[in-house]
Amino acid sequence: MHPNTHWTLDPEASAVVLKPARRVRRYINSTLQSGTGSIVLNAKELTDAQLEFDLDLSATSAKGTIASHTSPRISFKSLSFQKINPNINFIKGILTLNNVSRIVELELVLTDLTQENDGEKASFEIYGILNKREFGWNNNGPILIDGYPLGQNLTLTAHIEFKHYAVA
Repeated sequence: MHPNTHWTLDPEASAVVLKPARRVRRYINSTLQSGTGSIVLNAKELTDAQLEFDLDLSATSAKGTIASHTSPRISFKSLSFQKINPNINFIKGILTLNNVSRIVELELVLTDLTQENDGEKASFEIYGILNKREFGWNNNGPILIDGYPLGQNLTLTAHIEFKHYAVA
């Protein structure tokens, strides 16, 4: 592990899912259209993170159905990083969902740090609970996933991988 090493987001190995807060098997899958980001690790501890991604809900073979009056695009751009202790980190940013932008705070957890042939990999889980009404969902009728209406809250869960490639 290199101290104070900058890492870059691997969009091919990253995914984001939205699901109703209390429904285990109902979710809205998404396609990661673009993603950029970087992290700074010092002695295997996260010290800074920046993240930006764009998702498309319409280009998926999702389990869920999105009503046609909603925007199928979701975007997030981080504004700040906060470290509470070695295991608890938060990333604050602008989340745009259904053409409505809000500042949200998401929990960021380092789940895996591994050495690979072509470099190192750091895996993260990002969690956040969103109130769908704050983003204008349900203003024109209910949004359904497999015929079931969404609840009041959505859980945003992201698996994000960063890579640091070995320099030859």
